[in-house]
Amino acid sequence: MARKPIEYIIKELYGRTYDLIIHNTKCRAILDGIGSYIPYVYNPLREGSGETHSAEYCYSVWLKHLTLAMDNGMKRYPEFVVELGPGASIGTGLAAVIAGATHYQALDVLDYTKKELNLKIFDELLGLFEKRQSIPELIEFPSHILTGDYLNRILDASRIKEIRDSLIEGDEKFCSYSLSGEDANIIPANSIDFVFSHAVMEHVGDIGLYYSNMSKWLKPGGITSHQIDFECHNLAEKWNGHWTYSNVVWKLIQGRRKDVLNRHTHSDHVKSMQSANLVVVNEIKFDGEAGIQREELALRFKKMSDEDLKTKGSIILARKS
Repeated sequence: MARKPIEYIIKELYGRTYDLIIHNTKCRAILDGIGSYIPYVYNPLREGSGETHSAEYCYSVWLKHLTLAMDNGMKRYPEFVVELGPGASIGTGLAAVIAGATHYQALDVLDYTKKELNLKIFDELLGLFEKRQSIPELIEFPSHILTGDYLNRILDASRIKEIRDSLIEGDEKFCSYSLSGEDANIIPANSIDFVFSHAVMEHVGDIGLYYSNMSKWLKPGGITSHQIDFECHNLAEKWNGHWTYSNVVWKLIQGRRKDVLNRHTHSDHVKSMQSANLVVVNEIKFDGEAGIQREELALRFKKMSDEDLKTKGSIILARKS
């Protein structure tokens, strides 16, 4: 049976009242949360789209995190790489493997990926690396890290064929996928060189648990890199309007969806990393404009710093001590 969007059901039930309800952002957010409890309305796999359908996007995300990590203390190209929340494909991980990682492990709550898409992105990524492609307005190719001699060796035809064959056969020699980030035992302790995420850590429920697990998995000196989005994701009129909602309203908006925002601030993430024995080595913040005023904050967020209130996004890098 086809799933009907919640707004379609509301329109059927309430007719003219529909426009008044559905064009109010807060009401729509609450209705979507309530709709997650209705059979045939909520489909969690439908949420797994995102920009990782694009090889160029995956390529630029990997090069961005790699460059930042190398500039902030990572001594050599990472061998064992872990990504949280890869999304529609494991394209970012495939970029890591093509350029030299020996193994990539994806962690997510659901497997949104498809083999055909992964293979398509793999082939497109290979072309981008072979050309040493720069992505306008995104990232320049880091030739100081991926030198010509290094790439000539790592893009050896037999190695690339082995990786592609592994994808086709579905074995886990180069890439593996696990449906959990909350289980500390899913990855051996002190075994990985680099763990990263891109627009994911704003969605996880218990950030303290996740950062603690990352700290356990990382080798001493290993690096973690996270780009975090603090925007409301269309759940409020203003970009930081989600911080105006009471806990009761937010509970309605969440419904039974696992991927709605956790509403943590930049400082919350930094403190959680520090509590997990991760030493923050770099913070890059992006300010938002035309946001809410301090007096509009819900009671839970009244003590939020002025800096956090205006921080629309950030990249945080930390090292395991």
